[in-house]
Amino acid sequence: MISEPLAIWEVKPEQLHETWPFILRGLETIKRRIKPDWIPDDIYAFLASENSRCLMAQRGPRPLGFIIYTKDTFPHSRRTELFIRAAWNLPIREQVEADRMPETVLAMWRCLGQIAKTALGTNRIGWWTTANRARAFEKKYGWRPMHTSFHVEVD
Repeated sequence: MISEPLAIWEVKPEQLHETWPFILRGLETIKRRIKPDWIPDDIYAFLASENSRCLMAQRGPRPLGFIIYTKDTFPHSRRTELFIRAAWNLPIREQVEADRMPETVLAMWRCLGQIAKTALGTNRIGWWTTANRARAFEKKYGWRPMHTSFHVEVD
């Protein structure tokens, strides 16, 4: 089976209405599984105001995944990093061979790395996740968590 060429492109604010159903689906999945402190409407507002950017991957008309990111600055050192607000791709059960998902994910990461270096002037990419997912990332990719956050509710 011959697959279409991979296209990775940045979603512009004027393209949000046409791409939002796919992005929303991914954000709702992330919200359900990881429970970040944002709601999808927050992400829409960030994208519409260009406070964040969205890379979309697709083959032909078939969307495969996205990464929503922003420039983040550490308050004390003033060091910057590319911070991933959300990243998602089609679930395994929906992927087809022509998607060539491992190649797609690798291409997205390469593109993100280039953006970090050239547009943001940093070699750091960071994101928040759960402890279980952090262990899975470390096992699968060798990525190691840098910080651990604890949250305690007090009476």
